[in-house]
Amino acid sequence: MADHGFKSKSIRKILKAKLDSWINSVDDIDVKSLLRRDVIVTGGSITSMLMGEEIKDFDVYFKTLETTKAVAEYYCKKFLELNKDWSVGKDYDPQVKVSEDGRVTIMVRSSGVAQSDDAEDTPEFAYEHSLGEGGADNVADYILKQQATEEDKKQKYRPVFLSANAITLTDKIQLVIRFYGTPDEIHRNYDFEHCKNVYDLATDQLILKSSALEAVLSKTLHYTGSLYPICSLFRMRKFIERGWRISAGEILKMAWQVNDLDLNNPEVLRDQLTGCDQAYMNHLLVVMDQVRKDDPDRKIDSLYIVELVDKVFNT
Repeated sequence: MADHGFKSKSIRKILKAKLDSWINSVDDIDVKSLLRRDVIVTGGSITSMLMGEEIKDFDVYFKTLETTKAVAEYYCKKFLELNKDWSVGKDYDPQVKVSEDGRVTIMVRSSGVAQSDDAEDTPEFAYEHSLGEGGADNVADYILKQQATEEDKKQKYRPVFLSANAITLTDKIQLVIRFYGTPDEIHRNYDFEHCKNVYDLATDQLILKSSALEAVLSKTLHYTGSLYPICSLFRMRKFIERGWRISAGEILKMAWQVNDLDLNNPEVLRDQLTGCDQAYMNHLLVVMDQVRKDDPDRKIDSLYIVELVDKVFNT
């Protein structure tokens, strides 16, 4: 963690350097061109840099359906190339589907996700606030130098986890395929205001919203609505542990949106839990599918969910 947060100029340099490094690893000229045109970063990484905190990952989104689909197909192919034995003995491989309403999804039959053996072996992205005479302004150069001199000689930015909603690469890149469009369109699906700052690679522009900055400075969670309110409840817990605060009214907003969900519908429940965190909830979904397979008439109710949670997390 740095002594204090980065200036906007430094944040922009860090993001551009990171994205350039990642895109240069793409060996498909057409996909690379689409990325140069359509990549945006928004979410927690910008907040972390503003606060001088370690970056967990960079959430990358795309402006168009064309690029979202092309990226998903590229990394499904790469995943299979890098994990040649992954589907041996299985009857499924990750496939990219586009629904009638334009939603891009990676389908993996049976498990619902594809995970390589080194999915947990993702190098930490470390940075220092003061790196010589230039201070924070040298951070971008430092990042590239670290990437070039790491002892780990494995291919950088390789896909290690595929789910319906996202693709996880090594080196702290998370490619979100669940949503695409302009920043405003993507932010309609975001839950907390402080995550709505954005960087556009094509224009090399960092947009810091006053409402988001106010939330960051006060470490206050302002809930603006989400397609995944259950996920927001889980995220709230994480932020509170890090010293953020939230009012009872904001929690009521989330509870009200959860109340509007038909969680007795298995597909709605699956979508909500997948939206939370593909790795965190996948085990629960696998068990749920097996229970439904063994007992198709079993009703999904509070007792059912309590039993599943106890079975998956408390045993």
